[in-house]
Amino acid sequence: MSEKKTIFFFHPSSDLYGADRILIYAMKNLTYHNCFLILRIEGPLIDFVKKELPGLKILLIPSLPIIAKVFFNPLGIVRFFRNLALFRRQLRRVAHTRPDIIYLNTLATVPILMLYRKVKKIVHVHEILQNNNIFNLLINRFSLHYADCLICVSEAVKNNLKKALPGYGPKLHVVNNGLSFNLTEEYAPIKHDKNKVNVALIGRIKPSHKGQLFLLEAISKMDKSVKVLSHFYLVGSVVKGQEYMQSKVEDSISKFGMSNCVEIIPFVKEISSVYKAMDIIVVPSLCEDPFPTTILEGMFWSKPIVATRVGGVPEMIENQATGYIIEKNNAQMLCEKLTFLIQSPELRVKMGNEGRKRFEAFFTEESFSMRFLSLLKSEGIIV
Repeated sequence: MSEKKTIFFFHPSSDLYGADRILIYAMKNLTYHNCFLILRIEGPLIDFVKKELPGLKILLIPSLPIIAKVFFNPLGIVRFFRNLALFRRQLRRVAHTRPDIIYLNTLATVPILMLYRKVKKIVHVHEILQNNNIFNLLINRFSLHYADCLICVSEAVKNNLKKALPGYGPKLHVVNNGLSFNLTEEYAPIKHDKNKVNVALIGRIKPSHKGQLFLLEAISKMDKSVKVLSHFYLVGSVVKGQEYMQSKVEDSISKFGMSNCVEIIPFVKEISSVYKAMDIIVVPSLCEDPFPTTILEGMFWSKPIVATRVGGVPEMIENQATGYIIEKNNAQMLCEKLTFLIQSPELRVKMGNEGRKRFEAFFTEESFSMRFLSLLKSEGIIV
């Protein structure tokens, strides 16, 4: 039996999106050890962890320091370091122990690297902070310099970090995300028209990143005969305080006269019910999406995927085999690929089946666990 370690997992949110679920899989692989999960706020992640990992200790510390724009000014810097000192005191008071390993899930938590020296430091990188921004560059360089091991969810993530600080490549390792699904649970089906081809964009309503307005532009270019055959769903909610973004999307739907074929559905907790009802999944990201979970979910449910050529997308989709990769902001190209799939039921089934095969070969929770543990052992982090 290997030596038991004390591991502190730090995570900036308590949602149940992609990075949150991958954190759970990572923790599942290390339950032999003495594990603590440190979070800032309450949220659905906590109940899920309690269900999946009942023995894991959860600590809620609101002062947990994260990277945020509010700190990027002189007063913000003072508040940041005050917060960091407060967090260190509070953590010592409630944890009653020191870690052997710290595990930071997402770059948002990298300030915690300042608090530890003689421990193994892992950063699991789920984002692409492009180096053309000075703050992003500093965060990337800081992470590379102070972490012992950086786990990148895709080659695109790894390549972006390599450019930030040449010479630190040996610290960077790619472990693609994997997913699992509980197929024994019964989900309430969403209301959808079974006589139409149903297409979904699933993600937060944030048009500049997730591409809701880009998709609406593509739909506006479709022939009326194609629109009659199909129905489009924008599944997701806005971040609190950004309700104006949904208003923009609603205004565009009205402007293009698409209220009869485009529908907004708020965030659905049991998202599998949405995938089951859909025929096509579209991921028109406009940001450098590192490794979109929606693509993995769509592949699992045997749905063809149409996605933009950004971030880790080309590593996930086999173009023209499991779906289509289109160019960012090319609404005409998106329109053409969606139109072709809407009019080709046999091709949709074929691509969906090929996507499921690819998922089973590379992107299951089991494949993630194998790669994840193999990396930690090869790096001497665990035995």
